[in-house]
Amino acid sequence: MADDDTTDYEAQRQANIARNKALLQQLQLDNLSASLTSSAKLSKPPAPTSKPRKPAPKRKHETEIPLPRRTSSRLAGLPADSTIAKQKADEEAAAREAENVAKRQRVGGDLSFEIKRGLLSGLIGKDKYEPTFTKEDVEATGDKGLKEVREKVMGLKIWDKFEVNDIKITPERIYAMEFHPTVEKRLIFAVDKIGTLGIFNAGLTSLDETSTIKSEIKEEEEAEDEDKPKSRSRPSKLKAEIKDENDEDEESSETSEPDISQYKVHTRTISSLCISPFDPSYVLTASYDSSIRQFSLSSGKSTELLVLPNDSAFSSLNALSPSTLLFSTLEGLVGRYDTRTKNPDLWTCSEKKIGGCHVFPGDMNYISTASLDRTVKIWDLRKMDNAVASHTSRLSVSSAMWSSSGKLATTSYDDTVKIYSPSLASFSGDEEQEIEPEAVIPHNNQTGRWITILRAIWQQQPRDGVQKLVVANMNRGIDVFDEQGQQLAQLHGEGVTAVPAVARFHSSQNWIVGGTASGKVALFV
Repeated sequence: MADDDTTDYEAQRQANIARNKALLQQLQLDNLSASLTSSAKLSKPPAPTSKPRKPAPKRKHETEIPLPRRTSSRLAGLPADSTIAKQKADEEAAAREAENVAKRQRVGGDLSFEIKRGLLSGLIGKDKYEPTFTKEDVEATGDKGLKEVREKVMGLKIWDKFEVNDIKITPERIYAMEFHPTVEKRLIFAVDKIGTLGIFNAGLTSLDETSTIKSEIKEEEEAEDEDKPKSRSRPSKLKAEIKDENDEDEESSETSEPDISQYKVHTRTISSLCISPFDPSYVLTASYDSSIRQFSLSSGKSTELLVLPNDSAFSSLNALSPSTLLFSTLEGLVGRYDTRTKNPDLWTCSEKKIGGCHVFPGDMNYISTASLDRTVKIWDLRKMDNAVASHTSRLSVSSAMWSSSGKLATTSYDDTVKIYSPSLASFSGDEEQEIEPEAVIPHNNQTGRWITILRAIWQQQPRDGVQKLVVANMNRGIDVFDEQGQQLAQLHGEGVTAVPAVARFHSSQNWIVGGTASGKVALFV
């Protein structure tokens, strides 16, 4: 009986296998047939449609108001699905919506705002280049002594022997200028962006100045009459020089061009110019080409004195002695170099650019630096580890120049000229002291990239004994201040159509010159 069951089961199993195999073969044939049919359909060209279908119009999405962000009820201490939580969320959403509506709501009527004091000072109701200090201001001066100085400086006029546009002392933008210290003629030196040294001989053209020199000669003669009655050699020589100078002026008045000489002494921008105070026949120049040169006015020879490695660019230059130079670089270095040695002494005085350094004429151990790090610092060359005093401005400091009386004037991009009166005797300790300005003069110093940086420069040896500070202004003029920060004059001239950004006093005479970005000069005498 068991064998019969096994036989029936085996027979049933074999029948199932045979049926499944037949079914599988049938399915494979059907799939192959469907594949062939699909290939045949694809090989036929598609039937042309009567009309192209239009794209479905895009649905306009309405701007959705952002939903309020969810807040955690658990952190707020509220139970889940709490009515209080839902009410709080609704209130927050309503408050935000009301705030958004209020921001977009137009405000009717007049509006009033508080304007920063002095924002438009000197502009409202005035022409852009209209003077801001005039003869009326001079006449209104109550102090008799101050009024006298103001009248004298304000009385300077533009030198009109040649038009300003004709006095092109350098081919490109002027970076630095100096008067030769001689009083016998006006010799003006300028350096420019491409390494040119220009010399302009303006001669002696004022009869008043000639009379002044003659009166000085007369006083000298009288003094010599008392001591040495027979001595007449030097006054006679000076008289002869004046006569020759006046003869030259008469001859030059017949010429049609100003007396200008140009010398290409460097290959890049000359940033600083210095007439040697120990031998005025030499002109020192420092350049971005990493070199300092000495130009001889007698032989015309330009001698290379120093070259710094690593393409260091000089930013200022001073003469400490006939053989010793003081300089600064755009890399934050201050250096002292004795031309009789090989290598200079170098000190890192700033992590950023030093725009200039200057030695105090009264004590050449003390120097000042002005830096892009917003500081003016005073240093003692006998111990250069740390500055002895400093002050930080709101923006970078462009220059820091000493007067012969010990005042320090800075120009900075916070639109101020500051005057300090540091006490050098108090700088004996090792700690750096903080100094504060005793006068802060509002002054627009925003020159931009096309105008040379404005610098406030002292008259070093004023004949009248009044310490005067000169700085160009963006109003196409030149400002003059005293050491208390009081304005003495503002000079403008016909034909001055650009900012005379580089402004300088003669060391002793009331002669002022300004140089422009086109290499032209305006002379006030």
